[in-house]
Amino acid sequence: MSKLETGTEDLLADLDAGVLTLTLNRPQARNAMSADMNAALQEQLARAELDAQVRCIVLTGTGKGFCAGGDVKGMAASGDGTVGNNTIDGAIHRQASESARDGRQTLQNAQADPCGFAWRSCRGRVFSRFGL
Repeated sequence: MSKLETGTEDLLADLDAGVLTLTLNRPQARNAMSADMNAALQEQLARAELDAQVRCIVLTGTGKGFCAGGDVKGMAASGDGTVGNNTIDGAIHRQASESARDGRQTLQNAQADPCGFAWRSCRGRVFSRFGL
């Protein structure tokens, strides 16, 4: 097993026999997603996509819970209660609106071509590395 450097203690990474294990490591905050953790997770997943040695990815968390979601306390403590130029409430509303729009589009695509849509969605994310 080889430990991989993630640049933060918030995310641990190990590669063993083709299995990349990414561990959310903020048990004191129920593994709430910090900015450092998000950046490290994004980088590790991008690397795994290109690494032929990685055949499977396991995402897990330390402590009692897998992941509490976004680190709202960390976001609020980072300044005056805003996320960039937007308030936290505005960011949550925007995310909910985008999720609803994406969900409607996914449903429309699935209704139009249920078998083909599901296959293309899975194939692009999971099977492309294996040439399927």
